[in-house]
Amino acid sequence: MSGIIFLILVIAFTINIYVIKSASGLLYDNMNEIPFRKTALVLGTSKYFSKGNLNLFYNNRMNAAAQ
Repeated sequence: MSGIIFLILVIAFTINIYVIKSASGLLYDNMNEIPFRKTALVLGTSKYFSKGNLNLFYNNRMNAAAQ
C-alpha cells in the first residue's frame, strides 16, 4: 500500500515540475508586461450569479482585460 502512495506522490511531483517548466515565461506579475493580443482568455468567474443577476466581479475582470 505504501508503494502505491509513494508512486502517486512521485507522479504528482513530476506533473507539477512539468507544469512549472512549461509555464515558465508565460506568466506575468505586471499587467504592463503582457504582450498585446487581439483576443484573450479570462478565467475565474461567471457572467451571472445562479439567480440570474449580473456578476459585477465578471464585469470588472472584463474591463481590466480590455485595458
